Amino acid sequence: MALGLPQRHDHGRVGGSLRCGPMSDEPSTPGPLRAAAALVALEGAAAAIAAVGFAIAALVGHPSDRATALTLAAVLLVLGLGLLGVARGLARQRPAAATPAYLAQFFALIVAYYQRHTLVAVTVVVGLVALATIVALATPQARAALRRAA
Repeated sequence: MALGLPQRHDHGRVGGSLRCGPMSDEPSTPGPLRAAAALVALEGAAAAIAAVGFAIAALVGHPSDRATALTLAAVLLVLGLGLLGVARGLARQRPAAATPAYLAQFFALIVAYYQRHTLVAVTVVVGLVALATIVALATPQARAALRRAA
């Protein structure tokens, strides 16, 4: 007895192992939906990092139009934070996150298409990430998880 309380020495063990159970009643997030959430989070982080880079370049460098460069940085920051929020919603199986995720991929494909002659490496990466995200979101498991959560 420690501090007047009886001690239990099995620490919740049954048959020599710890009992584990789900922390919540929500079903686990299926793999394709986790992949889509990770890819959207990657896009959001890339946009936020680009925003910081543009802001630093605008403030330290000599852009032809500093106001436009800072506006671009602000837009990219808002986009990045929004995509991170969408990724969080997907990871939590929130149905409302699906439409913004699809729209972001649609716009990413448009950007990739129009930059195909100038930024080839970026175009390929952006296009592949967008397509992979669309495929992951469109799987039956991801669609069922998002419907089930509604």
